[in-house]
Amino acid sequence: MMRGLFTILFGVFVVFSAYAKDEKVQADGPIITFEEDSFDFGDIYQGDKVAHTFKFENSGNQPLIITNVQTTCGCTATE
Repeated sequence: MMRGLFTILFGVFVVFSAYAKDEKVQADGPIITFEEDSFDFGDIYQGDKVAHTFKFENSGNQPLIITNVQTTCGCTATE
């Protein structure tokens, strides 16, 4: 009896979990969406100057304000 009740409850949980994942919920606020999240420069030799522009858009419903951009090391710079 208890095993059957547990199985039914587990089945209901699985069905509702699957349904919840299918629902698209638009979160309030800014959402940054990048065209690409990485870029391979290939081989770079000392003294070479390279640049790449990461394109992104705000796909949210509030303004996106970028206030602090940090690089991972001193060999790169941001504009």
